[in-house]
Amino acid sequence: MMAILCKSETLGQEIARLSPPGASRTFDRADGVEPDAWLSDCLRSQTVSAVFFESCFFTDTAPFRALSPLTRFVAITPPEDQDIAREAMARGACAVLQKPITSEDVRGVLTLVSV
Repeated sequence: MMAILCKSETLGQEIARLSPPGASRTFDRADGVEPDAWLSDCLRSQTVSAVFFESCFFTDTAPFRALSPLTRFVAITPPEDQDIAREAMARGACAVLQKPITSEDVRGVLTLVSV
């Protein structure tokens, strides 16, 4: 299963569309749950192979990796923002996608994180 934390519903749906049916769960602010609590719940209750998160949800992945050591974290950053990309990698992201992202970008990262 993949967990997706995106402020853009369209981007979240595009990433989810590329996973097998029912194999992704997308954060929804309308649920009234904080992103960290939502992700912690996902990691405790399901086997999550990858977490895609936009930079607005960026956090240190260490507490989440402690909950689910095999989960891979993929940061989605604004175009040409190398500082956020470097910070994400330093804090545990295994890959970074810079916007605008394409279906091919997502497929490539899915291949990478499924290893």
